[in-house]
Amino acid sequence: MSEKQVRSNRDIDALIMHGEFEIELNWGLRQLADYLTELDLLEKGAKFSELGIGQRRAESRPKVYTLNAGQPALVSNPDLLDMPSITPAGSYALLRLQGVMRSSSGASTTGIDALESQFLSAFQNQNIEGILLEVSSGGGESLAGSRLQSVIAQSPKAVVVWAHLSASAAVRATAPADEIIASTAASEIGSIGSLISIDRRFAQWYNNNVEDIYADKSTNKNKDFRDFLKGNLDSLRANLNRSNEQFLAEVKQYRELKYDPEHTLSGAMFPAREAKRRGLIDGIGSFSYALNRLEANANRRKKAL
Repeated sequence: MSEKQVRSNRDIDALIMHGEFEIELNWGLRQLADYLTELDLLEKGAKFSELGIGQRRAESRPKVYTLNAGQPALVSNPDLLDMPSITPAGSYALLRLQGVMRSSSGASTTGIDALESQFLSAFQNQNIEGILLEVSSGGGESLAGSRLQSVIAQSPKAVVVWAHLSASAAVRATAPADEIIASTAASEIGSIGSLISIDRRFAQWYNNNVEDIYADKSTNKNKDFRDFLKGNLDSLRANLNRSNEQFLAEVKQYRELKYDPEHTLSGAMFPAREAKRRGLIDGIGSFSYALNRLEANANRRKKAL
């Protein structure tokens, strides 16, 4: 392959062609580098089992915990979430939001569709008192964040977020949670904003190889794309701005921003203590602390009924 040739990957192309992103770009580039490294290892003869994907899948499965004198105790059966009859009363579900957020699950990724199903199982299990969502994500597809936000906003049970890293679409998704707890002072929260990634070479290739014929009255059909092919990005930027304004409005709706909201919503990342000062999170603490905050919020919801 010559230096001028471009190697393509179906999974990456599909993500880029999705369009609008809410992602912390430096983190996203690291995820891409890790993914390409794994592909390179496979091409060089490494076994699929050696990449640790199976282990990552196992770690992403839901877990169920109980609290004993304030200390978490893991209930070992991994399928307990879907088995209310043998779930100990007063249990708490641990779900995970990890990696690049995609609406649909892939061969080696858990999408929001799967996480939605896990939330639904927890909602329907009468012995699950609340849900702890462990977050380690710099965001991804805008739609993925909106879908998960809708699930959490309508949750009939308390939801507490325990975040190692929560950026962009992950912030949008988790904003309605009862509380958001950073796992350490080094945790980072923020990157609130939207972007579109475009392959600069694509317009030239498309114009040279494809002829689209539209009906006479379909003047606004695919207008953003047609303008892009002509080198005009104004329509894409206008739609992006509208979407971003909605994103900012949702964060302000669910989070009480306390200090310099304009900067908070400008796309900057913040260490945990600064994120707390700005109102993006409610506290900083260990897994046990987060689970105890979940118990407190579950009890608060019960008293409010």
